[in-house]
Amino acid sequence: MHIDGHNNRVAGRDYYEQATLKLTPEQLAQLSIKPCVKCETRVVALGVTTCNHCRRKAQAEENYNKWVRYGFVVFLIWGTLLTREQKSGTHVTPFHLLELGVTAVGIVVVAVASWFMIRIFWLEHGDDISKSLTDAVSRLFK
Repeated sequence: MHIDGHNNRVAGRDYYEQATLKLTPEQLAQLSIKPCVKCETRVVALGVTTCNHCRRKAQAEENYNKWVRYGFVVFLIWGTLLTREQKSGTHVTPFHLLELGVTAVGIVVVAVASWFMIRIFWLEHGDDISKSLTDAVSRLFK
């Protein structure tokens, strides 16, 4: 085992050695591995399309984009509240500006929490509700 980590293997990782690059497609099919669709530097099992690294990277990018959207909506609501306050003739002090920011964050948090509660309710009871509505509409037109 080399001290600097050259040619060391770590259990559970999906890295492959340079020798794997020299394998023919027939040899890869026999080993039941194929290159990752996204990065093409790691190999994955036959039933999987992306490696763990690419999957984690995509999840991190999705989480980052979600926070960016939340931040954009907070600033949009904050600006709307600030514009409304200035149009009403209220002098906006730094403390009042902070209050408007906290209000904007609260509005976004309540809206997101409400959306998730409605979504969970719909996933659990949506079939029953849609069936009841379909029956009510069909009785209305009969």
